[in-house]
Amino acid sequence: MIGVQAAIKNGHDKVRVSDVAMIRAAVRLYAEDNGDYPNYPSGAYIAENNGNTLVQALRPYLPSIPSDPINVGAHNYRYDSGYNCSTGDINSGSNIVIYVPFETGAASNYNTSDCTPPDVDTYVVRIR
Repeated sequence: MIGVQAAIKNGHDKVRVSDVAMIRAAVRLYAEDNGDYPNYPSGAYIAENNGNTLVQALRPYLPSIPSDPINVGAHNYRYDSGYNCSTGDINSGSNIVIYVPFETGAASNYNTSDCTPPDVDTYVVRIR
């Protein structure tokens, strides 16, 4: 049973990588059309059911808003335009990122060296 659970968690993490790539592309298209990236220095969750202004802004570029495979508690996609990539501190910098917790602890396999994650189990993608 442990092998099955590990495979499910690994599959969830691969979905997260794909979803974050789609969200990143949508944010970049938004910036091209609007002259700047969405401004959420305190961060914003990206989820179909929350209806926040960020979700509304991205809808023309991402008609189906992806949801984390678990979509409960900390397992949500988050956009932050006030992230500090040097330290991994949330809401204390000027970098724009999307991040989401991983289930497998394998986030380091996907993270790049250009942006420090807030913790070891979080996948973070720098946009700017």
